[in-house]
Amino acid sequence: MPWLLVRNSARKGLSHAALLCGFTSFTLPPLRAQSSLWEIVDSQPATVFGNTMRNVGDFDGDGADDFIVGAPGYNPGNISDAGRARIFSGSSQAPLLTILGSWPSGGLGFQIPPQADLNGDAVLDFVFPIDSPVGMPGGSVFRQLHLEIYSGLGPLLGSFPASAFAGLKSAAVGGDYDGDGIPDLLVGEQYAFAPGPCFPPSAWVEGRVRALSGFAGPSVAQWMPGTCGNEYMGQAIEPLGDITGDGLPDFVVGSRGNSVFPAILPPFPALRLYSGVNPTPVWTVSSLSVFPANDILTLALVGDTDGDGVQDIAVGNPFNFYSTNIQVFSGSSGALLLAVDSPYALHGRSIARIGDLDGDGLADVLAGAPVGFMEWQSPTPSPANWPVPFPNAPGRVLAHSGDPTVGTLLDLPEPVPPEGFGMSVVALGDLDGDDYPDFAASEPWRAPTLPGRVLGYSGAPVGIAIFGSGCPGSGGVIPRIAAWRLQPPPGPVAVTPGSTLRMNLSRALGGGSAILVLGASNANWGGFPLPFPLGFAGMPACSLLVSPDATVPVTTLGSGPGNGRVSLSFPIPPLPGLSGATIYGQWYVTDPGPGLLPGAMSRGIGVTIQ
Repeated sequence: MPWLLVRNSARKGLSHAALLCGFTSFTLPPLRAQSSLWEIVDSQPATVFGNTMRNVGDFDGDGADDFIVGAPGYNPGNISDAGRARIFSGSSQAPLLTILGSWPSGGLGFQIPPQADLNGDAVLDFVFPIDSPVGMPGGSVFRQLHLEIYSGLGPLLGSFPASAFAGLKSAAVGGDYDGDGIPDLLVGEQYAFAPGPCFPPSAWVEGRVRALSGFAGPSVAQWMPGTCGNEYMGQAIEPLGDITGDGLPDFVVGSRGNSVFPAILPPFPALRLYSGVNPTPVWTVSSLSVFPANDILTLALVGDTDGDGVQDIAVGNPFNFYSTNIQVFSGSSGALLLAVDSPYALHGRSIARIGDLDGDGLADVLAGAPVGFMEWQSPTPSPANWPVPFPNAPGRVLAHSGDPTVGTLLDLPEPVPPEGFGMSVVALGDLDGDDYPDFAASEPWRAPTLPGRVLGYSGAPVGIAIFGSGCPGSGGVIPRIAAWRLQPPPGPVAVTPGSTLRMNLSRALGGGSAILVLGASNANWGGFPLPFPLGFAGMPACSLLVSPDATVPVTTLGSGPGNGRVSLSFPIPPLPGLSGATIYGQWYVTDPGPGLLPGAMSRGIGVTIQ
C-alpha cells in the first residue's frame, strides 16, 4: 500500500519504501525540542517559588514576552513570609523588577491577577491580594485579603484594606468603565449579600464584582448574579477586552455555587460574561462541573479554539477528582467547546494561553497537573507543614488541542521525585525562533532545603525543525507549516515508526487551494541547488525549499487572508529501519498577494523519524 496518495511531479507510483529510503538528511537548525532550555532557581529555600506565574508581555521592550513569578513564602529581611513577585526576561531570564511584600505572613505573590496601566503613566502596574491576619476572641486568627497596587517602576501606589471588601477573593485590571481613559480595577467579593428583592436578603450570599476607578478611586459599577442564592460569585476574574464588538470592555467571572451540597442543590458553579456596565450578563454557563472548585477555580483566556474569530475561555477545576477538570467555552456564545477528563490529580490547577502549538490554526490549551501537591495555604510553609507528595506521582504539564477530535498534544511528566511540577505554567511565545510557542513550568515544592525553580521548554517536537524563509500572500501573511504526532504517549513528542504524522497549514488564505510539497532533500532537486528562487514564475520573494518529489493538493478551511487552515494525517509504516530518515515539506498556497503574485509559500520543515 502506498504510504500516501500523491500527485508526483518527479516520479510516478512512489511507494512509502521508495519515498522514505530515498530521503537524505541535511543540516537543519539545532533541535531543542521539549527539552529544558533553561532554569531559574530561587535565592531562598522553601519560598514556594513559582506558586503562580503570568505572562506580562514585553515588559523590557526587547521584542520577547516576559513573565512574573510569585514566591509567597519569601522572607525579605526579618519579615517572615511577606512574599515576593519578580519579573524575568523571557529572552535572557534576567530579573527585570522585584516587588517585596511588607506584611508578615502576607504572602505577596500567591495570586497574580491580570495587569495593566492603572495610573496613565504608560508603565504596567501590578495588583496583589495580600493575606491580612485579623485577631479574633480566644486567640484565633481569621484571615482576610486586602489589595496592594505597585507601579511597574517599583513603588507602592496605594492599597485597599480588607474592610473595603465583602470577602475579597480575586482582582484584575479591566477596561475603562467610567470613561476617564484609564483602566479600572475589578474586584471579586464572594461574600456580598444579595440585594433587597431577595428575601430575606441577609440569607443569600450572591457575591459580586465591583469596578474601582483607577488604582484608588471610588466604585463606579457593580455586577451581581441576581439569582437570590448562594452563588459566591467572584472566585476568579479575567478581562476580555471587547469580544462582543459593542465597544465596551468585557470580562468573565466564576462562581463556586452552593458550598454545601453542590451536586444536588443549586445554584451550581457558573461562569458569566459581562459587557460594559450592563448588570445583565451576555451569557451564563451554569453547572461547570459536578463538584465546585471552592477556593480553587482557574480561568484563562486561551485564544480562538473554534476558529470563529473570538477569544474563548478555559475553566480549570483541579479538585474535581471524579469528572471533568478543564472546560473551554466559546467567548461568543458560552457554548461548551472542549471538555478534558483527566486521570491526573489537580489537573487544571494552572492554565495558560499557549496559542497554536501544533500549527493546525486553532488555539490550544496549556495546563498543569501537580498531582500530589496542594495549593499554598499556610502563612508559614515551613518543613513542618511542607506537603508530602503521593509516592511516584510526578507532576505534569499538558497541552490539549483546541480541536476536540485530536485530544492531548503533550503530556510531559517530571522526573521523580515529585516536586510540584505544573503548579503553575506560563506561555512565552516563540523565544527560540523555531515557529513553535515555548513555555515554562514551576516546581515550587522541592525539598524544603532546596529553592524552588522554574523550567523553560521549547514547544517543538523532537526531530522537527523549521528552516528557510516563506513568502506572504494577501494580507502580508506568511503561511505557517508545522508537524505533530497524533495521540503521542507521555514524554516529549516524537514521530516514530508506526505513529501518525499530522502535517498542518495555518495562516493561509481561507477557502482556497493549497499544495503540500514533500521531498527527499532540502539541498538539491534534479541537479538544481535548493533553495530554488521562483522569480521566473512571477514569485520574486519566494523560493522552493524542498525537492518536489510528491505533492498533495487540498482546499483550506476558513475564509479570508490569514484564516485558512488544513491538516493532513499520514501513517508512518511500522518499520524500524525508518528511524533516522528525514521527510522534508513546504506548503504552497494559491493566494495572489498585494503584488498580484501567483501564490504564497511557507517555510520548510524537516521531520526526522526517531
